[in-house]
Amino acid sequence: MKLKSWTIVMLVASLFLLGHLPANRSINVTSSASLASDSFIQVVGDCYIWEYMICRNMSLSAEEGARIKADVTVVNTTDAGGGVYVDGVYGNMSIWAPSSPVWILLPMEISLGMYMYVSGVPGGQYYPGMGFIVPQNLDAVNVSFSSKSMMGLTFEYFNWTNYDLPLEMWNGSADGTGEIFDKKLAAKFNDEGVLQCYQFYNSTGTSWELTDEMVLQTPLKPVLQSPIQSGTNVSLTWNVVTNASTYYIYRSGGSITQQSWKNMTPLGQTSASSYTDQNMTNGTYYYAVVAGNIVANSSISANQQITVVILPEEPEPGISGFAPGLLVTSFVILVVIWWKRRRSVSF
Repeated sequence: MKLKSWTIVMLVASLFLLGHLPANRSINVTSSASLASDSFIQVVGDCYIWEYMICRNMSLSAEEGARIKADVTVVNTTDAGGGVYVDGVYGNMSIWAPSSPVWILLPMEISLGMYMYVSGVPGGQYYPGMGFIVPQNLDAVNVSFSSKSMMGLTFEYFNWTNYDLPLEMWNGSADGTGEIFDKKLAAKFNDEGVLQCYQFYNSTGTSWELTDEMVLQTPLKPVLQSPIQSGTNVSLTWNVVTNASTYYIYRSGGSITQQSWKNMTPLGQTSASSYTDQNMTNGTYYYAVVAGNIVANSSISANQQITVVILPEEPEPGISGFAPGLLVTSFVILVVIWWKRRRSVSF
């Protein structure tokens, strides 16, 4: 069974957020080699907002509805620590709570996630009272479980069959009924990234109770396809993004960056996964799309470029060098001349 390493890393982060991280961290996985530049899909300026939907068993001083925001500031910086090279994503952290609805910036730039590509182990640096990580997509790395031991905690069983079902890890018995007072961890995700993390607590030995739930509220960035020109129109399409209700379309005569789009006015918006830009003129255009909902907007998609060429209208069919009206007039004159000559001959 293969599992993208961002899923494992997100579970690692969820363990910390739920207050169950021991001092010594260890994740037993096997992986192929990876280059630092392949490890993360993030770019500087990306933003992720998570929300605690259920918060019954948290050791952190959080409340239901509290949010954590990560703003990416550095990507793919390769550091050397203890002789082990790591590929990391760093950023600024902010917290928000319903009881104090103002974003409070933490006074440090922290590691949001890293991949130690020498040993093939995903991990991260965490600080007391706060731990977080960004979704990852390590397509260059083939990661699979060689053990069900994570963060010093050992799970006897795990269940995961496809991207549409949660990954679950537990102790007890294979049928899913865990040990008394034990816990069960789960994460829901798809090809785009981790979407939710859960903790279940078993107080009876026969059933699981959901105690904590953390949800990624920020839609992940759309994947914009190559624009298609049809006459004076340009058609745009992109994938349907989980948790997105509105898509904002941007157009520019030059490249649209993660920093520049926030000062731009959208060309248009739609709830569908397509848009038609009409009445275009000749020129080169750059397009990008942002997915949004009532909580936040995604980062901007990768640019797609198109050069619009509008061909001049073709003349109406006719004899080359003659306008149709002139041709008809000439024909009528010839008929009149022929008719007059015929009358003069008959007299």
